[in-house]
Amino acid sequence: MKKTNNQVGSKNTQNEVFDPVQAKASANAVRKQGRLLGQVLRVIRQFTGISDLEPDRDGDFSLMYSNIPIYLLIRAEPPRLQYLSPLVDGVNDGDTKLLKQLNVINTLEHRLQVFVANGCVHAKREIRLSPFHGDQISNTLIDFSRALESVKASLDVAFMDSKADPGVALSRAIH
Repeated sequence: MKKTNNQVGSKNTQNEVFDPVQAKASANAVRKQGRLLGQVLRVIRQFTGISDLEPDRDGDFSLMYSNIPIYLLIRAEPPRLQYLSPLVDGVNDGDTKLLKQLNVINTLEHRLQVFVANGCVHAKREIRLSPFHGDQISNTLIDFSRALESVKASLDVAFMDSKADPGVALSRAIH
């Protein structure tokens, strides 16, 4: 008897064995991430007053704060919300002066992590979404935004020729 692709233990077109337990877990993770996205979006819409805020095609969404882009990314396991902001674009990843400055910032600034990747300096912070607390999302956004201002100001002084191009920097940051 010939097996069809929907039978347990059958192989799909990539010659992988179908695992119903893994498939169910994956489907549950997708549903969970969708619920989290809806909850987070409601909180951010209410907090910012941007009623038509929508995620992009990847499920992430963006805000601007004092001309600084902030991207919010939902991560499924463990459930968490990542705040990410490109700060300075066009830097050398191996620049020792830059790396020393980022180390100092990371030592002094406990509200976020600053790092360089693919020629762009980024700031990042993550919070857990389980259990879900809407106030934590908005309070963290306030805290992250305030921290970004001081970090961006110190980086702008050191690297006055470079500014983040939000489209290019985001693409480098999350893709």
